[in-house]
Amino acid sequence: MNNSKSAFIRTISVNLCSIFLLVFVSICSLLNSTIINIPADQPTIQAGIDAAANGDTILVHSGRYFENIDFVGKAITVASLYITTEDTTYIHNTIIDGNQNGSCVKFISGEQNDSILNGFTIEHGTGTPFYHGYHEPLGGGIYVFNCSPYIEHCIIQYNEAFGGGGFMAASDYDGGTSSPYVKNCTFRYNHAFYYGGGVSTAILSTIYFDDEELCNIYLNTAAMCNDLGGSGIEDNPIIAYIDTFTVMEPDNFFFYNDYANDQLFINSAKLTPINQDLYVSPSGDDNNSGTTADEPLQTIARALINIASDSEHPNTIHIAEGTYSPGTTREKFPFNCRSYVSFEGVGVDNTVLDVAGYSEVFFSWNYERDYSINNLSITNSDAVFAEDAIYLIQPRSVYLSKLKIHDYNRKHKSLSTPVRGTNLLDSTSLYLNNIEIVDNVGAGAAGFGALEECIINKLTVRNNTPDYDAETITGGGIGFGGHPDYPDRYNYQLINSEITGNVNATWEWPHASSAVSINDRVNLDIVNCTIGDN
Repeated sequence: MNNSKSAFIRTISVNLCSIFLLVFVSICSLLNSTIINIPADQPTIQAGIDAAANGDTILVHSGRYFENIDFVGKAITVASLYITTEDTTYIHNTIIDGNQNGSCVKFISGEQNDSILNGFTIEHGTGTPFYHGYHEPLGGGIYVFNCSPYIEHCIIQYNEAFGGGGFMAASDYDGGTSSPYVKNCTFRYNHAFYYGGGVSTAILSTIYFDDEELCNIYLNTAAMCNDLGGSGIEDNPIIAYIDTFTVMEPDNFFFYNDYANDQLFINSAKLTPINQDLYVSPSGDDNNSGTTADEPLQTIARALINIASDSEHPNTIHIAEGTYSPGTTREKFPFNCRSYVSFEGVGVDNTVLDVAGYSEVFFSWNYERDYSINNLSITNSDAVFAEDAIYLIQPRSVYLSKLKIHDYNRKHKSLSTPVRGTNLLDSTSLYLNNIEIVDNVGAGAAGFGALEECIINKLTVRNNTPDYDAETITGGGIGFGGHPDYPDRYNYQLINSEITGNVNATWEWPHASSAVSINDRVNLDIVNCTIGDN
């Protein structure tokens, strides 16, 4: 007993010595540089950065700082009092709030591993437009471009962007690279309208994850790869050591790797997928189980995270009566569709998905299969230009029925099944029944591409008009396409349908048709349809 007690005391002594040594080293490093205290010495973090020289430390005291800071190429440390105390409450209480006004923190001027961010909560960022004419915002919380900084002991949450809702490492096409290093950071509750809700890379960039002080990545949302994704460097892949991930065995819904040698090592999961139908209601709560109509979740996005995608046991998300939008129910569009997981509303007049801004609603990007979307309507009340309402890349055995897309202000088509590059997947198939696309503004109403079998019954396309302010003014018709090198492969049937009152304002073929366009050597049967007054 005495030996055990002595060993225990020795262990405590060693641990305390380690902590004291770490704090001592941190303090010594601070003493060897100029320390700029915020807000005592400078009123804002950015003012402190601007006043600093290489090697200085910006020491930020507790508080919420409504800022969008830029390291402006300086080799400095920006840290909360966590760096001197090891007290994690300083991480939670020292907040860089982007105030929905761009990335919270930017590294865009060649910063390297002597540029350090340490000990903050980073939230409410909205990203930075990419370079080379690519204007969509990236890196809602933290944006790294052609840089390799250190990010340590931070919580990155409640940010959003087009790509990399929480964190984005990107580079250009001219030989630049980004390879930031992250240690003991948590990426949660972030959202991307396109890819990488939590963490993402783009264009010859990678992220180094510390393999001892592990990061957490969980419960993020995106159109593609909710938590972690991107295009790492083939010879320098993403190898992520994670303490807590959303699930233990993530599929492409959670984690997408461009290269087979990208790897993800997970210690624990935030949740276990539920292999049964789930229920959603505007009066629900995302902390509910969602397993019964009496205990529903509130958001469809959370139901998609919780539900299991199982080819042996297909499941359905039941969507109760009401309107689902970012403002009213905190809904996260677009929905990252999953194979074997269907959506079921209670009618086009009763279950309404209101994108209320810029986004698709349903997004299927990785050839997802065997699911359906039924009995609901889609609209865009804020009249902000959205993307396609339903965007399905080469679907396989997907069924859409009793849907209405109306009063939707969109950049592209209301319903689109594009070809993904030249990867012409076998057995693409889509079935539509009783679909209305009416009273919308923007590009063509629907575009069907590279579908080996597409049967459309009772489609109504009516009163769709162009956006007269767009660079290319296009119209309201529908198009059928295949591939010029594959004749007799792509087959469509348009049955019992109405295409009337649509407008094509373009003067140059083939930007749009007011009624129907047929190209790329497809076969189309038109049976018992009304096409006129376009």
